[in-house]
Amino acid sequence: MDGASLLSLIRDKQASWRRWIDLEHATCYSDHNYWCALTDGKLKYIWFLRTGEEQLFDLEKDPQETTDQSKNRRYARQLTALRDAMKEHLAERGDEWVKDGQLQTRKGTLLYSPHYPRSK
Repeated sequence: MDGASLLSLIRDKQASWRRWIDLEHATCYSDHNYWCALTDGKLKYIWFLRTGEEQLFDLEKDPQETTDQSKNRRYARQLTALRDAMKEHLAERGDEWVKDGQLQTRKGTLLYSPHYPRSK
């Protein structure tokens, strides 16, 4: 697993760190609930891997994530920036994730647990 040492954050309060925290939710109880997200604690962008839907939440104004801002023109710049960050983040996984600069929807899941309930 890729990672970085946290030691620099402990030693230097001004140390740079990653811009976004990555969140992922694999399919478990609903095929639709398969998504990746990025957040900086102020905004949260969600990409639904099955449908290609997007959500954007302003966590400072809406910490409970009740109002999706992805269609709000006032958030267009932030939406584009976070979508681009998601493309960059997922591109290293290959063409199944990002192809020709576009996020790709996925049919399969990464959840391989023997305890995962599968429909017959």
